[in-house]
Amino acid sequence: MGFFLANLPVLIEGRRTERNDLTPKLTKLKNDTLELISLGKFNELATLDMYLLLEMGLRCAYSIWVGKKAIIERPGYDKIILYDQDYRKIKLYLRLNKIGHYDVLVNGQPFPSSQNSLLHWSEKFTDRNSDLLFRLALNIRNLLAHGENEWELYPFKESVESSSYAVGKVLDRIKL
Repeated sequence: MGFFLANLPVLIEGRRTERNDLTPKLTKLKNDTLELISLGKFNELATLDMYLLLEMGLRCAYSIWVGKKAIIERPGYDKIILYDQDYRKIKLYLRLNKIGHYDVLVNGQPFPSSQNSLLHWSEKFTDRNSDLLFRLALNIRNLLAHGENEWELYPFKESVESSSYAVGKVLDRIKL
């Protein structure tokens, strides 16, 4: 079971060439994950990092989609315009200003404040395999992050490459 959980990206996406055109944060995480795998230990951490790469990829995709100007709208209030924001900063802004995440539009679209809503938002930029991969990855990442994993994991370098490929596909589709 640990082999399959640690290698879903390559099982779903197939063997793919690693992407070298990701954002600096995503590239660092990808390289750190590859280094952990090369050490031959810390497999649980390497697997967690690989699935975190996919989650961060979706947040990064949202940030790119928002662009330089985020227009926040909610019923009964004036529009708020924020510049040079990313997913995390928008979410933090909403929280600090006690603005409910669920009734807010950002650039005319509902703000994806939860993992599920972020997955739903990303559907328009993913194919069927990538969508399945992102959904499973977030579930497995949650299991690993909360210590609910009791399997021995054996992640392969190819799974990290397939993960970076899946993230790169989403970023490419947003940039078009």
